[in-house]
Amino acid sequence: MLEQPSNFIPKGRVKEVRGDCSIPESAGNRFILVPVPDNNKPNGGSVYKRWPTAEANYKHWFVNSYGKMNEWLGKINTIQVQSDTVVVNMLCISNEEYDYEALKKCIDAVGKEAANNSGNVHMSKFGDWEKVSPLIDELLLKRGLNVTVYV
Repeated sequence: MLEQPSNFIPKGRVKEVRGDCSIPESAGNRFILVPVPDNNKPNGGSVYKRWPTAEANYKHWFVNSYGKMNEWLGKINTIQVQSDTVVVNMLCISNEEYDYEALKKCIDAVGKEAANNSGNVHMSKFGDWEKVSPLIDELLLKRGLNVTVYV
């Protein structure tokens, strides 16, 4: 019988599926990623339609920033919308442009949270995928997390 070294962490996988991340297809603790801007104009799409409390949580976060949301780029704001589902608002858009350094910080924070909770990650494709994909590999897959990308 093969034994794994004590520091072995299985590599996660990315699965692309047609569908909607507001209807995640896997079981377990699910973390749904929503990139949000610093200007109180979120576009959470179907995720916010299904769980209006996630959008309300973002708006509450914005109000409590007292106009300093742009200083918080790279932070995440989470809300549990079901017993096994967390929506993660990732503050990574400034002046209607993705800030990839802020996104990296967000994905790293999500990776830690999901790994600590035996979770899996769900997201729609967003931003410049050539820049987003390596962040997923580096910060999620290497932690052994499975990622489902909805197209």
